[in-house]
Amino acid sequence: MANTIIQIKRSQTTALPSSLNYGELAYSFQSGKIAIGDATTGVVVIGGNTYTQIIDAATSSNTS
Repeated sequence: MANTIIQIKRSQTTALPSSLNYGELAYSFQSGKIAIGDATTGVVVIGGNTYTQIIDAATSSNTS
């Protein structure tokens, strides 16, 4: 794996890319989501600012 370059697609205007190559990463500042390319579905959301804000806003009344 010598000389491997890791690139992450990013966008301020697109919610999520319509497709990603297998294992390719992307981040959307517009939607606050991180996605990775999947061999079967194309784009899988795996996290991001949107999800951390949901966790930060959780209280004992709305969590199990």
